[in-house]
Amino acid sequence: MAKNKITVKERNKISILLISDITHITCSGYLSTIHTICGKRINVAKPLKEYENELSEFDFIRINHCTLVNFQYVTAVQLGKLRTLLVNNTSLKISRRKMQIVTKFLKNN
Repeated sequence: MAKNKITVKERNKISILLISDITHITCSGYLSTIHTICGKRINVAKPLKEYENELSEFDFIRINHCTLVNFQYVTAVQLGKLRTLLVNNTSLKISRRKMQIVTKFLKNN
């Protein structure tokens, strides 16, 4: 599989996604939901930690316990409110523990 794509196993099919099309990934237990730039949501039985390890080299950062964000789509970070804003007007919370990592990432990029 090419480095810029990942395979995603849904219930009855396997999809190939461009990593650059993924805006963020959320989770609830072992069920992860992949959110794409076109608004599609794909539910996958795979823990978020695995996606975190797999996508870290592509500017994906864990911003709280259940959210992994592709920083290519972050348009602003509201530091006082601990929120991050994505290009598709989705607002996601940054946990206090992860805020230092987010700030360091922003300074280095």
